[in-house]
Amino acid sequence: MTEIVGYVASALILVSITQSSVMRLRVIGLVGSAAFLTYGFLIGSLPIVLTNIAGAAIHTVSLGRLLSKPDEFFEILHVQPNAKMVERFMEFYADDLAEQIPSGLGIDPDNDSTRAAFILRDMVPAGLLVWHRDADGSARVHVDYVTPAYRDLRVGRFVYANPRRVFRRDDVRCVMAHARTSSHAKYLERMGFRLASADQGGKGTATDAPAEYVLALGA
Repeated sequence: MTEIVGYVASALILVSITQSSVMRLRVIGLVGSAAFLTYGFLIGSLPIVLTNIAGAAIHTVSLGRLLSKPDEFFEILHVQPNAKMVERFMEFYADDLAEQIPSGLGIDPDNDSTRAAFILRDMVPAGLLVWHRDADGSARVHVDYVTPAYRDLRVGRFVYANPRRVFRRDDVRCVMAHARTSSHAKYLERMGFRLASADQGGKGTATDAPAEYVLALGA
């Protein structure tokens, strides 16, 4: 039993250092430190106990800082959808974008109704939104992408907790998005979106027709 605890702790530490998200790295690392702390007590090793008390403290403090950062560390930067920065950003993350949006981006950067904005986190481009302003007053999101290092939901919460700070220029009444995968559907629901029609009856998958979600904007 003691050896199993040690193996689990080791596996958790290894998994933590493979994470691209800082939040996941800290959470898994904290659990791994707790497991190693238990292992140290079980085998009576003071060095292991002390090392992992320190490790758990570091992860806890770092998590506290991540979770307590106020909105002013985020900023919306509206840009032209055909700007060179948008092009280079999408080229750099092309493989990940293809994995996150398997059905393709479906955007026309030269269309007058296409809009784009970077979400800056501590002045670093952490995410990109590209949407189309429809004639019915809705903003149809084609790209809602967050770079791997910042996938802790904070970028999404910043955007959708007060979506007017992103879409205010278009005076839109609602935001529409298609869930292309089941994980994307779960993300949209956590951000406050709801199925546009009860007839859809399910979440989008990589193979099924995308489910349409809507987020109404208050007055």
